[in-house]
Amino acid sequence: MGFTVGWIGFETDSPKSVLDELGLAETPNPPEFHPAKFGKYTGVDLGNGWFALVFYGGLANWNLPLETLSLNRRIVCCDIYDRNNFSLSSSWVNGECIWEIEHFPEKGGQDYDPEHLEIKGSLPADLTSICDRLRFEQKTADFDLIGEAPTKVAEQITGFDVTSDRKKWIQMDLTVTKEGPMGIAEEEARKGCRQMIAGLVVIGLIVLALILWKILH
Repeated sequence: MGFTVGWIGFETDSPKSVLDELGLAETPNPPEFHPAKFGKYTGVDLGNGWFALVFYGGLANWNLPLETLSLNRRIVCCDIYDRNNFSLSSSWVNGECIWEIEHFPEKGGQDYDPEHLEIKGSLPADLTSICDRLRFEQKTADFDLIGEAPTKVAEQITGFDVTSDRKKWIQMDLTVTKEGPMGIAEEEARKGCRQMIAGLVVIGLIVLALILWKILH
């Protein structure tokens, strides 16, 4: 895969109603951009009763209220972080997490376990079979095959293959238009980024001061 991305699939016949609820709208005359831009998010109408909101850089950077977003609907969330072979998917309905699948070979600082797969909640039989098949194939595979389990399960439900449908990510360039979940999450993400930069500046100044002290003494 070689990337970091997250997405939320909304089961809906009206993507516009989802955007309105989130406080988003399509950007008029959007600037040309590459979908692989950290912090960028776009919308994809899958045309099958599902609408996907895609986040380059993963969902961990966004503190979105999944309980609220899943009220009166089903949503499916998926996160892929290739740098540490982490993948996660979950399904929420009416504010409740129905199931969650996590693959993290290095979880807890333990020895690398390519077959790690943790399932919580009630996963339907047809989706469980996907995990079972990948577990079986992993035994003879020479790469992290079972890491695809969370994404394959999410794809089975929504029809969205984020690993091969990258061109679709730019279907809708989105902009925050009013106060809502996305506006709040975006401001929190920016605040976190500013705090991180400030912390790095402080560390840099401390290191510089130590270097100068050694030179002068």
